[in-house]
Amino acid sequence: MTERRLHLGQAGAAIVYWNTVYMERAVAHLRTTGVAVPDHLLAHTSPLGWSHIGLTGDYLWEQAAIAVDGFRPLNIARSRLKLVA
Repeated sequence: MTERRLHLGQAGAAIVYWNTVYMERAVAHLRTTGVAVPDHLLAHTSPLGWSHIGLTGDYLWEQAAIAVDGFRPLNIARSRLKLVA
């Protein structure tokens, strides 16, 4: 049981790290496109969400689009972007 908790903790840490890296990339993208992203609001964001992470064990690695810099592309479709005033 202790080993299982250890693995769950490691999975959680990996998800938080993954989310942090991509949140940083998303903020950088928004700022380069002229969208104001105030630092004082970023202090209230959290990388703890994991609903977008598939934990079912069904992974299609050959379909994952990886850019030359080693990262998956950001999902920047304007229809999905919700700007909050």
